[in-house]
Amino acid sequence: MYVSDADIGNFRASSIFITFLSLLIAPIATALFPAFSKLEDNSFEIKRFFSLTTKYMT
Repeated sequence: MYVSDADIGNFRASSIFITFLSLLIAPIATALFPAFSKLEDNSFEIKRFFSLTTKYMT
């Protein structure tokens, strides 16, 4: 299978972009884990908190 240089460049650019996003999101997710743990007895608050964090992280 052969691909053009442009195809390889596009793939590389998208890979770098996804890696960059992962590096931004990973520390946030790590910091939020203890907050979710504190809410284990309150399912309504977990749902609300999860919804808010998902909204702002995406």
